[in-house]
Amino acid sequence: MHLTLTGFDETFMRTGKWDLLSLMFTQNEDLIVETAFLHYPEKAGQPRYPTWDVIEEMLNTGHSWLNALHICGTQAFLEFITPYNKDELHPRYYPFDRIQLNTEWTSELYQAFQAYIYEVDPRPRPYIILQYNRDNAKIFKEHGMFGCEEGVQYLFDESRGTGKPADPEDWKKDKPKDADIGYAGGISYENMWEVMHRVHRWRPKEFNNSWIDMESSLRNSIDDEMNIYKVMQTICEYYDIMDRYEHGCTLP
Repeated sequence: MHLTLTGFDETFMRTGKWDLLSLMFTQNEDLIVETAFLHYPEKAGQPRYPTWDVIEEMLNTGHSWLNALHICGTQAFLEFITPYNKDELHPRYYPFDRIQLNTEWTSELYQAFQAYIYEVDPRPRPYIILQYNRDNAKIFKEHGMFGCEEGVQYLFDESRGTGKPADPEDWKKDKPKDADIGYAGGISYENMWEVMHRVHRWRPKEFNNSWIDMESSLRNSIDDEMNIYKVMQTICEYYDIMDRYEHGCTLP
């Protein structure tokens, strides 16, 4: 199971915290941690939502860990799936290992997504993550979007960045066929062990290919600024749990 930390922004980079995080990763190369950037053009420059220039600047720091782009809203979604040149994906998306699509799904958007999957860019492309929650559950099932395509993964995310704790029972109800699954919603370093234990108990065979995503728990409640101490504490807790797991200690 790997860890995704979401919401790195300009303030985090300009205050030297990104460099500090880079140093931590350099000293712990075995960490399977993914940094995720929220791309939401309408909110660019606000906390959590960096401008594209800032995203590129952070990507160009020479680090080697995993990176994800979380595309938020209909505008950014349509920009992503629109072919750049005939059937090519826009070059700016290739530096990312995974791209998550956070949008309010409609039948029209699903058809556009299908066209992207079948027609855009035959070259290896970033894995696609579809955000799954109660609001889009009906359309997902109507169109058979669970396990629909190779290279598509799913994030069970009822919270959608609000920090609202997920109902674990929702995670058990639906299971995409032959697809990797991530979990989000109220996860922090304080309850990470419990969440990982649940996932391991429910889906032991898929545990190594799953992930947990944290966003609000990494930030200050007053100014919504990403807190470097919470980030580092989360990474340390994750590393400790995975170290025990990989050395044969069962999750409690």
